[in-house]
This record gives sequence, C-alpha cells and structure tokens, in this order.
Amino acid sequence: MSEPQGQRLGVKAYTRWSPDLEKCCMLLSANESYERTADDVEVLTGVRVSGSTQQRLVHRQAFEPAPVDCGIKEMSIDGGNVHLRPQRDSRASGATTRQ
Repeated sequence: MSEPQGQRLGVKAYTRWSPDLEKCCMLLSANESYERTADDVEVLTGVRVSGSTQQRLVHRQAFEPAPVDCGIKEMSIDGGNVHLRPQRDSRASGATTRQ
C-alpha cells in the first residue's frame, strides 16, 4: 500500500497487516512467547504471522514508560519475592574502607 493510499484509509503506509491484526499480534505477544503468539494468531485469525515478524512488530513500537508514583518495595525473582530495604549509609551495604 502506498503513502497516499495509507493516508486515505488511515493505515500505515507500506505495511501488509491491518491495524486489527497488528493489535491482535501485539496483545498476544505481551502475554506469551513470539512462537506461541504466531500459533495463536493463526488459530484466531487464519493468518500466519511468523514469530520473527511478531518480534519485529513489537520492537517497532514506541512505548511510553509507565508512570510511577512510589518507589519499588519488592520484586519477584525466579518466582520468589525479595524485599528491598533502603540503604542508610555505605556501612549498611557491607562496604569496607581501607586505611
């Protein structure tokens, strides 16, 4: 699709995918691997979009960072929670000074 055609139809120029198919790919890619996304998109839409194309679609997007209104208190690493404590001074971190 050329640039003028894309502007008239409200679609990105030089793309093969409809906005709805691209949205479906993005939604599924957010929740599972690119290869599984390729399989699921084919089942749901009848259109085969390879895993590498799924990855390119995701990396082509410009995502805004999510707004954060408070600090991080804990994070999950390999399924376990790690509680984070604020660092008071250099001695609290176990750093030693040599004289």
